[in-house]
Amino acid sequence: MDYLLLTLRAPLQSWGTHAAVGELRPSADHPGRSALAGLLAAALGIRRDKPEALLALHQALRLAVRQDAGHGRMTDYHTTQAPPSTGQRVFRTRRDELVAQLDRNEALGTILSRREYLLAAAFTVCLWLEGDAGCSLDEMAAALKRPLLPLYFGRKSCPPGFPLLPWRVQASHVPEALAQYDAFRMETLASAGEKVPVITAARIWSDVPLDGPAHEMLLTVRDVLDDARRRQFGQRQEHVSLMPAAKP
Repeated sequence: MDYLLLTLRAPLQSWGTHAAVGELRPSADHPGRSALAGLLAAALGIRRDKPEALLALHQALRLAVRQDAGHGRMTDYHTTQAPPSTGQRVFRTRRDELVAQLDRNEALGTILSRREYLLAAAFTVCLWLEGDAGCSLDEMAAALKRPLLPLYFGRKSCPPGFPLLPWRVQASHVPEALAQYDAFRMETLASAGEKVPVITAARIWSDVPLDGPAHEMLLTVRDVLDDARRRQFGQRQEHVSLMPAAKP
């Protein structure tokens, strides 16, 4: 099996769920399929005006996400000024939108929300394809090295705090791919004189059951894009397991 692996490590991350709307906007424990498909789409330059490309990427993408370090949580009390409506106009920036609203002498509204963030979180992501995603794993790896659009971890205020280190590998199963990637990452960082991150936790969420790790539970999550135009998402099954932490 061909896999693409990468590292997600930053001071702040926030991975929204289907419940992250309105005043209270919590973060999931880890990035899901929608989050990672969005990250790849940004790297590849796929915008929301290409719903067929987004849908193909979502439908073909499979993933396993390993938590490499424990993390805390922070809630930000957030206020935003926004116009009550924009009609059919499309604005390039929020400033243009607000100025147009003021020119029409319409009052601005204030949106209040509590937004949750993960603190000092670290994940290793293992991706593979089942079907036609519209691009190959090699193209995804190249795009992550030279993204066409800015990358962020859930919110624009959460840029990467560590190199993504995308790497293609062939392995018999996900745990073997993760072990090979750990060795690659350690060698790459050590040769560059960089500090090798210590893996202190080893929970893994996967689209498939894993051989070896102790299985904890099976969850139902809603993060598979069904309709890109209407932003509607379907369900998938997610296997949660514990596995031994790799030694640096």
